[in-house]
Amino acid sequence: MEFFDVLGTQRWQVSGEKKARRGGQIGIAIASIGLKHSQGYVVVLQFDDGKIDSFNPHMLSPA
Repeated sequence: MEFFDVLGTQRWQVSGEKKARRGGQIGIAIASIGLKHSQGYVVVLQFDDGKIDSFNPHMLSPA
């Protein structure tokens, strides 16, 4: 597993309807995690309420 700290305070919005898991919510990217033998990675967001969750990059757009 590879872990990358994300520097900066860029805010990202989770795409999807509001009834979807965290759809429409905005958070700050705090890390990205990738598995060595996988082509993909996830972005870890911390939301304004303090909760942390991870998402595929295609689910995010700049806020």
